[in-house]
Amino acid sequence: MKAFAAGIAPQLAEDERIVGEYLFARHSIAYSELPNYFLGFAWIKAEVVQPWVATLTRFAELGITAVPELYRGRFTTQVVADVIADLNLDKQEGFVVRTSAAFKEEDMHTHLAKYVREGHVQSEMHWMNAELVRNGLV
Repeated sequence: MKAFAAGIAPQLAEDERIVGEYLFARHSIAYSELPNYFLGFAWIKAEVVQPWVATLTRFAELGITAVPELYRGRFTTQVVADVIADLNLDKQEGFVVRTSAAFKEEDMHTHLAKYVREGHVQSEMHWMNAELVRNGLV
């Protein structure tokens, strides 16, 4: 992760940050076909989480792989239920839901959420204290 961040950092302005999930090591489940070890889901500039479309453009400029888009559109309880029903919970722990429009970073708790499958932790030892097992790439 340090090498990845070091390669991206020179391309970022002082007020820019990238937020994502680092998936090098297996946590609760093993991933065997990741597109990359780091998957981005937010681009923050001047303490504002940028719109999703702009975020995808910035990720492309930086060579960052975005998290897979499972759904784009109006948020409803039924949509979330449908997305969850379509997940293969043996191969995916969960997903991130975020507002597509820009919002202040301080409002992240009301505009971005992470869903994690029920019982996602299936070991007694935290992954950081266990033997390191590398996830697989495509």
